[in-house]
Amino acid sequence: HDPVPANPHSVEALPTLVPEKSSIVFDMNKLLDGVLDNGARLELMPEHAPSILTLFARIDGHAVGVLANQPNARGGILDSKASVKAARFVEFCGRFDLPVLTFVDVPGFLPGTVEEGRGVITHGAKLLKAYVDTKSPKLTVVVRKSYGGAYIAMGSASLGAHANWAWANSEIAVMGPGGAVALLHRRALKEAEEPTVLRDELAAVYREEVARPYLAAEAGIVDDV
Repeated sequence: HDPVPANPHSVEALPTLVPEKSSIVFDMNKLLDGVLDNGARLELMPEHAPSILTLFARIDGHAVGVLANQPNARGGILDSKASVKAARFVEFCGRFDLPVLTFVDVPGFLPGTVEEGRGVITHGAKLLKAYVDTKSPKLTVVVRKSYGGAYIAMGSASLGAHANWAWANSEIAVMGPGGAVALLHRRALKEAEEPTVLRDELAAVYREEVARPYLAAEAGIVDDV
């Protein structure tokens, strides 16, 4: 198939498409519009577990499977249903030697006793296994945030991804800045006269010293920014 370049307007929008604040949602489909060929796509189960996108498309004329978090739906979080949907998709791509492109914007696995009862740990492990077992090319882009075990699950280098890249303003860490600061500086925040101001200052330091993608690149977690 001859490649049909991505829509020029979508390509031009990429540098400003992803909000710097992780709390602001955006549509991952718009990012895919600027990356994938401007041709036919087939999305699987769009109404089921919408926090994860699974679709077939082409890039530079080559057929690929695309797995992506959808910030527009529950922040792109991984729950038990989304984990099963993603694992089955990656397994399917592997059976037909179809390259897997993963676009990551994930706050983590959904916590709570309800999700634990649904087997989120077991189903999350299925996603990790799917990536490990799949031998077709695996390419991963951290678009904005990638925290905790969900970062590992979404096509990380430790699961055998052949190439990993990160958006310049992305954050890669064991926890998000807000949660990490609340845990690490709980006493200081409790004693502070203006805890909100202190929290924001500490979160900014955490982003700079822990979560920056360049630190991940230096550690070999991603190949390039």
